[in-house]
Amino acid sequence: MKSFIEKLNSKERVIIAHRGASGYAPENTLASFLKAIELNADAIECDVHLTKDGVPIVIHDEELSRTTNWKGYIKDYYLIELKSLSAGYKSRFGNQFESEKIPTLKEVFEVCKNKVGVVIEIKNGPFFYDRIEEKIIELIKEFNMEDWVIISAFDHQTVKKIKKLNRRLVTAIIFSGCPVKPTLDALLAYADGLHLEWCYLKQNVIEEAEKDNLFINVWTVNNEENIKKMLLMNVNGVITDYPDLGVKVRREMNF
Repeated sequence: MKSFIEKLNSKERVIIAHRGASGYAPENTLASFLKAIELNADAIECDVHLTKDGVPIVIHDEELSRTTNWKGYIKDYYLIELKSLSAGYKSRFGNQFESEKIPTLKEVFEVCKNKVGVVIEIKNGPFFYDRIEEKIIELIKEFNMEDWVIISAFDHQTVKKIKKLNRRLVTAIIFSGCPVKPTLDALLAYADGLHLEWCYLKQNVIEEAEKDNLFINVWTVNNEENIKKMLLMNVNGVITDYPDLGVKVRREMNF
């Protein structure tokens, strides 16, 4: 079985489940990641903060209230406190996933190891977490996940630090909107690729990325027509809430 990074390096079109199969289960939960595996995603994407006691934990927002039954900032709570909450995203899924907890990155690796890749977004900003890069790298080494992981961030210094700590790890800069010089920004941060908002993608950026040997994954593409459009533009990966749809379109297009 090819690792996720081997697929990426061999120019296979990869389907990445955005916060897991978040169209079907609460984002960034084990239920969502397990669903993504069931639906044959090549990788899951997840967001990582640090708890008050320095544990890498998987949740998108720096504040709890949108997806859990509590409020406050992640940074102000110990892991044991956060584990008492429901991550069932009640406003969207009702009580169906009430028992879901906020997972640690370690728990995500336990579920995903040797099955799917893990695309990590380090959530540095507006709060910056001390030694979050080192803690994530320690877990990657513990689980021998170097060939299964992309580490990404909006913050360029975070990506640069990851590469300085471990040049083997694959990294990407995330951009929203229409960046002016994304390939140059990526090269200056020692990144290997770009994560771009799909609706702003331009052909000249793809050509520049190919010239500079940078991969492009696009986010977040949730309908068949747009997934097809992105694959025809020769992006490397599609990040979607519905990985089964991405897999279906890729198969029908013989990629």
